[in-house]
Amino acid sequence: MTFFFSSFFMYVFQAVTHTKYRRAISAHEHKSKLHSFFSVNENLISLKIGEASRAGAFDWNSNYLQPLKDIIEQGFV
Repeated sequence: MTFFFSSFFMYVFQAVTHTKYRRAISAHEHKSKLHSFFSVNENLISLKIGEASRAGAFDWNSNYLQPLKDIIEQGFV
């Protein structure tokens, strides 16, 4: 449910930013989405992405993160 609200917020933010200011969304859109997700969790609100990861923000056992885990593992082999 939390992810839905943060995703909805980013959707509205993108629509307003693009429409009102006529500019493209930041090159760091992926970071903005993560930080909007963190902002609704009191324990993660001020953390950087790596810090939030160590604090348990992501379920590393999820199948959705397997492609990312594969890339990380390949980089350290």
